[in-house]
Amino acid sequence: MGYHKYYAHQSFQADFWVEVYFVIFGASVGLGSARKWAMLHRLHHRCTDETDDPYWSQRGFLWAHWGWLLAPHKHGKRILETILTPTPDAVPGAEESKAILNRTCTSDADASATKETASTDIFSSPILLWQERWVWPLFALTTIVIPSFLAVYVCHDSWVHGLIYPGILRMFACQQAMLSAESLGHRRHLFSSQPFSDSNSSMDCANPIVSLVTFGQAHHNFHHEFPHDYRGAPSRWSFDPTKWGIWALSQIGAVHAVYRAPQSAVQQLLLQQEQKELDRVRASLHWGTPLSRLPRITPREFRSICADDSRLYIVISNIIHDVTPFMDQHPGGPALLHASRGKDATKAFYGGVYGHSAAAVNLLATMRIGILDGHDDDVWRIAAHEESGTEPHRAGSKTAEAA
Repeated sequence: MGYHKYYAHQSFQADFWVEVYFVIFGASVGLGSARKWAMLHRLHHRCTDETDDPYWSQRGFLWAHWGWLLAPHKHGKRILETILTPTPDAVPGAEESKAILNRTCTSDADASATKETASTDIFSSPILLWQERWVWPLFALTTIVIPSFLAVYVCHDSWVHGLIYPGILRMFACQQAMLSAESLGHRRHLFSSQPFSDSNSSMDCANPIVSLVTFGQAHHNFHHEFPHDYRGAPSRWSFDPTKWGIWALSQIGAVHAVYRAPQSAVQQLLLQQEQKELDRVRASLHWGTPLSRLPRITPREFRSICADDSRLYIVISNIIHDVTPFMDQHPGGPALLHASRGKDATKAFYGGVYGHSAAAVNLLATMRIGILDGHDDDVWRIAAHEESGTEPHRAGSKTAEAA
């Protein structure tokens, strides 16, 4: 909550004593200072899936999970040494480092992301500076001293049990939960759900086990689109202890200015991504030759090509179709199609003989060969339907007679 939602994303504003709690007990997770962790996390959001992403998943699962801690990020180290100082503008090389930060990311992210990454207001906080100086003594205090003391003097147990269970094992569980959000949240081969955006490798996972392992951060695709949101997922029923904790603190006035993304913005992304998926599937299907690419054929030319007894041509909505391949498969039999040979069968197709289904309309579109020159109202009505992605079913029946 403190390292991630408060320091990295500024999802809310905290009172002084809440911030003191964050820096003291946040050190117990063993991930270093809040300043460095938050800065690298912002860099991750700024440069997701690029070589300058500290948690870049292309380096492998182990790197994204823990490796980045053992091998400090090459640009992150220089940025931390300059920008993350109490007065960065007064430090030699600070402006150069800000430029480096901008160059490290090759994507066209908006200016607000850059401003968030390079901001120094919260990183100049005296509390954060104090924690950075004393982070490892604080780690020893909260992971070794306090658990051992509570085990002996409160629980009347041995200090060893206090060190192991509320100390080391608790630290390990909390640490793995924070690290798993990044290592699991970008595994395309494990989770393929990207309901908000597919512009990066972040994934959503509705599996309750993954939600438990990541401590409610399984909806990573949502988080990457709305990092400022105090929630980990838009659903009120999702497992999200961090969200519940922030909400509880806001109810007692310990935190305020809690940010929540507008529901309309969430719905817009969901709709846009759904449309993108539909368009992708639609493009993979055969819908017939687009009307704009069909040749225009005069009635005289049409009568000429109908003289070929080996082919069966009919006109529906002023569009010429070669139904020869489908002749033997027609449910009404070949005789019914032969009766409309070289004629306008629009009325018969759209209910005069049998009201064909939407599937039949789509199948018919794959048999187009040309547009009969003349009355084009129905043709362009169908074209408008197809361009908008709606069903051109029950098209008008006023067409020119082909014969």
